[in-house]
Amino acid sequence: MMMPDSYEIRDNGVLVIIVNEVEYEFSEKEDFIYSDKKKIILKHHAVINLANNANIKVGPPVLLSSHDSGSFVFARQAVRSDGVKFSAVGEANAVKDNLWSEYLKQYPAETADNRAYERAVLGVIGVHGKIYGGSEIPFADQPKEEKPLNEIPTSVTKENAERRTEDAPEEKIGEEKPEVSPEHPKWWNDIGTGLYTDAQLDPETFIVTQGQCKGKNWTVKYLYDFNYKSCWYFATRDLDNAPSEDFTKQVFACRRAIRKYGIKKEAAA
Repeated sequence: MMMPDSYEIRDNGVLVIIVNEVEYEFSEKEDFIYSDKKKIILKHHAVINLANNANIKVGPPVLLSSHDSGSFVFARQAVRSDGVKFSAVGEANAVKDNLWSEYLKQYPAETADNRAYERAVLGVIGVHGKIYGGSEIPFADQPKEEKPLNEIPTSVTKENAERRTEDAPEEKIGEEKPEVSPEHPKWWNDIGTGLYTDAQLDPETFIVTQGQCKGKNWTVKYLYDFNYKSCWYFATRDLDNAPSEDFTKQVFACRRAIRKYGIKKEAAA
């Protein structure tokens, strides 16, 4: 039976979520915000941290439906250390107008999976509906009144910084290849052969640990299928000054995915 876990807002403004009698604290603005109707919105990175710290295991994403390139339904299951399980579904659908920003519209698959992940974690501890994930509802509960699309955010979070780091070079890739030749990229044969085994770099089993999709239990194959720009970004990185071995391995795995499944048109756009 699910434990009567709960939450509270302390006098100092800190959000405290209680799981198995253990308190986990989250700071306003850094970890959570309030919507204009005072709903508590826990940012995605904070949900991931909560799952990790509370020993909540979240299963891999399961694609339930995809009608077109802008509509996805994913499922996730979260399991607590006491055996309690909770499954949740996340949907992203441009037709239903539940993608309220340009970023969400650009990455509908990731958004649907984020929603499933957040709902599963918050649901398994019994606070979903009282606390919402960062991808579920916008800051303004009336998305029709959203700000102009060309307005630049005034704050930069860790997730935004990673996202911009990945997005910016995408334009450079296109600029560097104005005439797309049939030849393969210069890194085509540099896929870690001899450094790692094929099993270690298999796109269908290698888990993403770098970039905006880290912590989601996504394989590189999922990254290729549902966030190709990120996969291409890593495949094209220069490894001379790689920050870590995990980064290097993900680059090789992404390169192998693109070699195996093909270069998509947007890589040359």
